[in-house]
Amino acid sequence: MIPLLNRQQVFEKSWIADSEIANRQKFYFAQFEGEGSAIIAAVTPVYDHLNTLSENLNKADSFCILTYDEELAGSNYMQGFANAFSIFLQHCGITEIILVQDLRNDWNTFGFDSEKNKTTFFELIGINITYQGLLLNQSSLIEILPLLYFNNPDQGDCSFYTLNNDLPLCILFWKGNFHVSCLLKDKEKLLEAADKAKLVISYDL
Repeated sequence: MIPLLNRQQVFEKSWIADSEIANRQKFYFAQFEGEGSAIIAAVTPVYDHLNTLSENLNKADSFCILTYDEELAGSNYMQGFANAFSIFLQHCGITEIILVQDLRNDWNTFGFDSEKNKTTFFELIGINITYQGLLLNQSSLIEILPLLYFNNPDQGDCSFYTLNNDLPLCILFWKGNFHVSCLLKDKEKLLEAADKAKLVISYDL
């Protein structure tokens, strides 16, 4: 069974999740400024992390995008993307990673591409999952990621976060690609890992 983490545990175990999720929630919540109290009350429950737990001043200072090129990889997206991401993490020295929704949305309402993928997800995770994060190792990552390939981001987006002692990465899975918030000092290591995994990496410096 894949270990589940409540949202408090996610923020405690990953300082980059603590920081990035707070920043994202503040950004999204700001769109409701000036709305009536009824609207604010209705949306507030999903904004559960508007402030960080810790006073850690570290934060991501760089950004890149990881994409899968079928010609470069030698296999199609469906067959190769999850494995390529696993290889990328291995070369970054990451053996476990947290998957969580950035807003406090129930996985039961997540925008899975098909009812089959949703059913398989809950078979792998367990019927009791609601708002928790998933602690994935290499094998469970390869099982779970393909179920998210064609999800509808308007029904919740999800991100991968590394643990406190790992290379800090916030990896938003958005419309088939990985949007990565990271530290500029780790650029060379990420470039090398992407090359080993045959993923295309584009940096915005």
